[in-house]
Amino acid sequence: MTPIFPPLIPLRAFEAAARHESFSKAAAELCVTHSAISQNIRHLEQRLGVELFRRTGNKVTQTEKGKNYQSKISEAFELIVDATDELIQEKHGYTLQISCEPAVAARWLRPRLQKFRETYPSIELHIISEKVISQFSPQGIDVAIHNQWDKSLPNIHIDPLLKLECFPAANPKRLSGFDKINSPIDMEKHPLIHDKNTSLWNSWFRQHDINHTDRNTDQHFHDFSLAIDAAIDGEGIILADHILCEAELEDGRLVALFDDAIDCDEYSIITTTDKMKKAPVVMFRDWLLTQKALQPA
Repeated sequence: MTPIFPPLIPLRAFEAAARHESFSKAAAELCVTHSAISQNIRHLEQRLGVELFRRTGNKVTQTEKGKNYQSKISEAFELIVDATDELIQEKHGYTLQISCEPAVAARWLRPRLQKFRETYPSIELHIISEKVISQFSPQGIDVAIHNQWDKSLPNIHIDPLLKLECFPAANPKRLSGFDKINSPIDMEKHPLIHDKNTSLWNSWFRQHDINHTDRNTDQHFHDFSLAIDAAIDGEGIILADHILCEAELEDGRLVALFDDAIDCDEYSIITTTDKMKKAPVVMFRDWLLTQKALQPA
């Protein structure tokens, strides 16, 4: 028996209309008229001998057979898009869109990217520094490195990456102008530097049985990189960590004042199960996990 292959244009019109549950939205996506969508779907129904939409006045709803057909047709279109994308990228190289929290992008990821390029020269990374993850879509974000995401997103694949433990630190040269710090209570005499999570300092003081309240001498930055720069310039004391403040602690621009640390943040590798079917995404994710393994315990 010769396989039945439905005409592609009516098939695209049906898939878009069923996915959007709207003839008008399908028309807008495919840049055709509402009438063209309707006519193509009627043509497909006649060709298949099956009612895909139930029409009641001006309202259309999918039939059960239409819903089942659409789910499989959508998967088939995704396979065509993925196969075409892979074919093109095999010739021109792969491009991945990476969403990353700004401080992690600047202070942890960027210094390591040259190693990735040397290992995978055919994969081009586009780093998008943003505080909120952009949409995961076929042409959107492939992988994200963030500490917050929408837990209700379907088919999400998560790998823990970085766990930050924070402790007080400051520029040692600038500290000479302050009252000396011999115990945690002495921290109250000094201006503190906060990032977007203003509760961290309260948690650190609470761990030391100190009732701390914010003061107008403290500084607040929404970007942790700015908070680190302020600490380097001697403007106050920051809750630093050995991951995002690695270079500053190694070269002495910042020094730890106490060893007592608190858990302050966790960053994960976030992608989707569909994206994980792509070899470049898996390669980048696996490379990130090797970088995690290289972090000091």
